[in-house]
Amino acid sequence: MGGGNSHRGFGLNQAGPRDPATGFPLGGSALFLNNFELRFPPPTLPWVGNNMSFAIFHDMGNVFTDGNHMLTSLLRWHQAKGLCTQPIGSAFTPGAGAARCNYDFISHAIGVGVRYKTPVGPVRFDFGYNLNPTTFPDFCAVKDSSGRCIVLNFVSRKQASPFNVYFSIGQTF
Repeated sequence: MGGGNSHRGFGLNQAGPRDPATGFPLGGSALFLNNFELRFPPPTLPWVGNNMSFAIFHDMGNVFTDGNHMLTSLLRWHQAKGLCTQPIGSAFTPGAGAARCNYDFISHAIGVGVRYKTPVGPVRFDFGYNLNPTTFPDFCAVKDSSGRCIVLNFVSRKQASPFNVYFSIGQTF
């Protein structure tokens, strides 16, 4: 989940739990998504006539490891940041770090969009802002010549970008 056709507060397929060693999304077996979009009637503007219209939206949801975590997290609107963004010690055990991180929360995004009617179909430009972006640890301290991590130590805290811009052909839903 994540992207111009689902949750516009995340990059494409960037929602849900993340691999602590690489920071890439792992996916899950439960998903909650709610989209609300208010489209305004097109104003008559010079040069474009009534082909351009505007919209505001609110997207909320996330990907969860399983259905039980989803049901218990529907009212949790913020990620518990203290668990997976602090050093564990001198070295990082990949299995232990995944258990420390809590990605079970509902993420909210708001935004604005511009719609333009073309002969091919509507073209849309959406700008979304994630109100509570995902935070995850950066555990790579030493890399080999190919760029792979060989020693996993806590380096810093990373955050998914709160700003997301999408250009698409067709309506959102």
